[in-house]
Amino acid sequence: MTQPKPLLDAAAVSRIIEMAWDDRTPFEAIHTQFELDEAAVKTLMRQQLKAGSYRLWRQRVRGRKAKHAKHTKQAKPPKDAKLTDQLLVSTAQEPPGR
Repeated sequence: MTQPKPLLDAAAVSRIIEMAWDDRTPFEAIHTQFELDEAAVKTLMRQQLKAGSYRLWRQRVRGRKAKHAKHTKQAKPPKDAKLTDQLLVSTAQEPPGR
């Protein structure tokens, strides 16, 4: 049994469109905030945008890893992170006035 879609006011629709256009916002974030999956966002965009704008958006989104959180890599700490941490600790331990 499918769950009913949440009712969205004009402000929510505007925010969803803004988030969908943003390259850094994954569909998972839209789902978390508005309970809309990727297919529902595509349907909403198709209904709300002009045909040419929708096609342009689909070209931007298609295959873009940043729009899918499961495809984005976790940020790795820099290779010299231990050195940076040691420098932060050593400068914090220096007596004042040096």
